[in-house]
Amino acid sequence: MTQFIVMQVIDPATGIAHPAQGFSGGGSVALGVQILGSSGGAPSTLAAASAPAMAALDSSAALLVSHPGQWSLSDVPAAATAAVVSSPGLPGVRQVCTSVTFTLLNDATPQTAPVTVVLRDGASGVGAILWAASLKGDANANGVIAISNLAIVGSFGADMTLETLTAPDANHFATVAMTGFSAS
Repeated sequence: MTQFIVMQVIDPATGIAHPAQGFSGGGSVALGVQILGSSGGAPSTLAAASAPAMAALDSSAALLVSHPGQWSLSDVPAAATAAVVSSPGLPGVRQVCTSVTFTLLNDATPQTAPVTVVLRDGASGVGAILWAASLKGDANANGVIAISNLAIVGSFGADMTLETLTAPDANHFATVAMTGFSAS
């Protein structure tokens, strides 16, 4: 059975209703929240309260603004070395990647072959490739791929790995970084 709640916030000064998401009250303004409908019954109105009174309430059932179990990983290895980071898999948990960064730093010589970075649903060298990109730079050139606001979900219990498939040329550097969270 799917349950849902639709809410709106009522500005007590104007009586204007706003969607619950995207409304921002300032200072210690009292806000009224009206539940428009739910899978459980008729609309109802919650009591209005000042910001300090609302802050004093138990928030154990509050909607989260940021994800629990956040992590951030990076690898900046020596020259001519493949880069790899991995968030370990846990039973009953999915790793969710929210950003990836890949850099290729070249010296006075160009990179002879592209360096490919992959995001894997699994450990290094194993598992499905969820995302991939390549960089090949000229002499004294640096390449960067940085993508945020992702929500790439891995399998239950699997590692999530960001790695270069090959090492860059001598005196060249590859780095990788990713952020995400663990969801159960």
